[in-house]
Amino acid sequence: MLFRGRVKTRRTQWGLGLLSVLAALTLHLLGGLAWLERLTLDWRAQWFGASSPGPSDQLVVIAIDQGALDTIGRWPWPRGQLAMIIRELKRAGAKTVALDLLLDDPQEVLLTRAPGAAGGAGELQEIDGDALLAEAIRDHGGVVLATGFQFTAERDEEGGTAAADAGSAGTAENARRGSWRVPLTKVYSELAQKPALMEVGINDAVEQLRGKLLSKELASIPKGPHITRLAAEIGSARVLMRHARTSSVPSPAGMESIAVSQEPSTPVEVLGVGAARIGNVTFDTYDPDGQTRRIPLWVMHHGRLWPNLGLAAAMLHRGVDLSTVMVTPGKTEIDLGEQKRTMPTAPARVSSGVVDGLHYVTWPRSLVDKPAELRGWQWPFYDEKNGRPAEVAIGRVYQPTDLNKRIKENLAQVDRVFRLAVLSGATGGAEAKDNAGSLLSKGEARELTGVLEQLSRLTSDDDLWADYYGAVKQAWADVQPRVKGELEALQSRGEGDRERAVLLREALGAMPKLLGEVDQGLRQIAMVRAELKRLLDGKLCFVGWVATGARADFVSTSIDPRTPGVHLHVAVANAVLTGFQKVQGPAWLDTALVLIIGLSGTFIGVRASVVAAPIITAMVIAAWFAIAGLIIWDRWGVIVSVSGPSASAFFGLVGVFVHRLLVEQAARRRTEERFKSRVAPQLVDILVNNPEMDTMKPQRRELSVMFTDLQGFTTTAERLGEVKTAEVLARFLGTMTDVVLAHGATFDKYIGDAIVTFWGAPIENEYHAADACKAVLEMIRTLEQMNARGEFDEVGAGGLVMRVGLMAGDVMVGDFGAPPKNSSYTTLGDTTNLAARLEGANKVFGSRILVGQRLRDMAEVHAQKLVEAGQGKRAPVLKWRRLGRVRVKGKLEPITVFELVGDLQPKGERTQAWIDLTEKLVGAYERGDFDACDAAIMEYQQNFGDSPLLDLYRSHMIEWASRVDRAEAFDGCVELKEK
Repeated sequence: MLFRGRVKTRRTQWGLGLLSVLAALTLHLLGGLAWLERLTLDWRAQWFGASSPGPSDQLVVIAIDQGALDTIGRWPWPRGQLAMIIRELKRAGAKTVALDLLLDDPQEVLLTRAPGAAGGAGELQEIDGDALLAEAIRDHGGVVLATGFQFTAERDEEGGTAAADAGSAGTAENARRGSWRVPLTKVYSELAQKPALMEVGINDAVEQLRGKLLSKELASIPKGPHITRLAAEIGSARVLMRHARTSSVPSPAGMESIAVSQEPSTPVEVLGVGAARIGNVTFDTYDPDGQTRRIPLWVMHHGRLWPNLGLAAAMLHRGVDLSTVMVTPGKTEIDLGEQKRTMPTAPARVSSGVVDGLHYVTWPRSLVDKPAELRGWQWPFYDEKNGRPAEVAIGRVYQPTDLNKRIKENLAQVDRVFRLAVLSGATGGAEAKDNAGSLLSKGEARELTGVLEQLSRLTSDDDLWADYYGAVKQAWADVQPRVKGELEALQSRGEGDRERAVLLREALGAMPKLLGEVDQGLRQIAMVRAELKRLLDGKLCFVGWVATGARADFVSTSIDPRTPGVHLHVAVANAVLTGFQKVQGPAWLDTALVLIIGLSGTFIGVRASVVAAPIITAMVIAAWFAIAGLIIWDRWGVIVSVSGPSASAFFGLVGVFVHRLLVEQAARRRTEERFKSRVAPQLVDILVNNPEMDTMKPQRRELSVMFTDLQGFTTTAERLGEVKTAEVLARFLGTMTDVVLAHGATFDKYIGDAIVTFWGAPIENEYHAADACKAVLEMIRTLEQMNARGEFDEVGAGGLVMRVGLMAGDVMVGDFGAPPKNSSYTTLGDTTNLAARLEGANKVFGSRILVGQRLRDMAEVHAQKLVEAGQGKRAPVLKWRRLGRVRVKGKLEPITVFELVGDLQPKGERTQAWIDLTEKLVGAYERGDFDACDAAIMEYQQNFGDSPLLDLYRSHMIEWASRVDRAEAFDGCVELKEK
């Protein structure tokens, strides 16, 4: 039966565990654990990267940092400056340049004054920055420009859907502009019908299309914001149509759920048409916590798929023809020539359905070894060989342009010195007779003027720069002696042109310094360009923001809460170039893991102990996280669920534990009820709530032991019969047991009408002797009250008479037998035996509560301690009647026994006289004064009647009186012949 019950229990536990595992699986499949899974993904990205090959050495970030804003100026920079940066990147050998900058608004033409003759101001010139940048882009041939393919809706896994209307919604101004917007589909249609409009100027295109694309009211107004907006729409359409074959792929079947954009923001047309390709820079988080972990590789617009900027730049860098790219649900296949690269994608569940084509952003290095001074986003692309981040400050790229500007300023001063000190103001000199007022001849002056004017139009980057600059330096070298000669002549005359002398003196001091600064600038330019060549030659460069500020492009990612957006594009490009990326594992694998690991939690819950099971389950969950991170994630590059299997193991354990708790709680209640019938309830509570207390194991303890018996109950039972006897015993034993348990006793057993209890175990009790005395006195008093109420009238006149034996001392106490199945919590030892003998000795002494000397002494001490401890109410009233020294059968050593009288007053007001007369009788016997003892017996009999005590001492005096060895052998003891 026990085996069958255990099997049934375990079947139930396995069933509950399986149901719990299935509940965890359901929660996992419904996305209820997504929040935890996202957290574990971040942990894996941060902690596990030992197998990472590191970033590609082909990638460099051209960082728009705070230093650039301080030196170049506030954004937006003139497009001419961006043009110079593109040219410097080309000069440095940068093979591919991806601008993570949305250049969707044209810049106004700037007016500047060209340098004039003789150092004066020239005519005003127009500087078209867009044209300069477009020329630089075309000249480079490998520039990828950013396009903002704003999604039709912003979607997240647990949120709603918010219209994004291509960035035009949200303000009153944008709402007003919305009335001017022309859907791009209409523009596409018109351009497709009239291909010639692709080649005409934008103004001509607007003029031809405004009547068809605008309302009659707006079309009748030739100028205004609506015309500007229409020009932008036409320009965007023409950019996208020109790049359709080079920068996008046809949308294949089965990709209807990919992210969609209706109104992209393209670069202005003059820039866009010159770009090698365009790429999408718009991405949004698909997680409700705001973290960007996945970004779309492609966005759909007008029936075509446009790549992410990082993907577009990497494909251009590797010379990938987009016609060979295969986009299918779950992956993008790229032909890199010598190898094929598969870029995995996965869908995301959103409020409106499913969005497909999302690529998990794989960072090429974890943060485990990150130096403390670096931010999280700086470490994945850190160049460990050179000990620096794999980025170049854009200010460094711009530095040659800035140095050229300073050189031109110095050369303007050189021009001024030549014109003021050499070409005019001369007072004489043999060298310039044909050109009065100059230190040069007419031919020399004409040649120098031409060189200076030409040099003012050049920069150090121009091919003829060195020749013209060399000519200027040579001209100064030639003319310097003449300047010195004239200065000496002026000084020798004493009175001369002082202002001319000062000018010549300043020219002699300034010209070497100016030319030296130009030479130093040229050397710095050469040094910077050599450094840029070393860092950027053949590289794929991403230009983007890393500076904070209103225009900063930061997103929250697994590695840093403020990661520059350009780094996400770099991470995508790195995956293309290196193949290092994470692949989402199949759904069936996650399901299998949830079931397997969940059932392991159930197994642990069924088989392990209550203490060990949670620890083992926690170890299993930790081990699974380590395996999923170190092996599956890091070595194999596969993303599997960590939260699902972990929650399943936990749920399985909890499911089993709920059953164990209910079953064991029921068993505990049954045990408590049974134990509380043997031990005081408060002691049971202590034992149950403190399982670490090893009180059941047999051990030697000092206790007080009690045996009781009913006088003549065997005869009474025969007279009453079994049924009536059982009723009487039930009332008696139940009441007496309640009394002793209320005083902290531990119930041992019933032996017929006898009760066996003890104090001091299993809970330590430093007042056990006093508590035992208090309990026994209460038992006698309670029984007297029950007799007085007639509760035992069926027994006979006077009711029941109880006799008690109490003894204190060392015993062995604990679970004896074959624990835990067949055992009894009891006591063994001489103290227990003596307590039983003392109970029986009550018949011989005619007493009710017989105790030993040791218990009496301990009770006195314990009662005193209780009073001192402020527990006087707990202390019993101790009054004793000494009954003599007794040698029990089987023991050589005698003990002194007492009857516990306490506050019972068995003889009423004469109780104390009764105690004193007993002491007189016992003392005389112990002295061997039999005459005095006999006299005391006579007096006792006259005052208190007959008693077994008198018979006991008479018989012993008679026995000793007949013995010849009385003088030598008499020791004042009485012997108990029976047990």
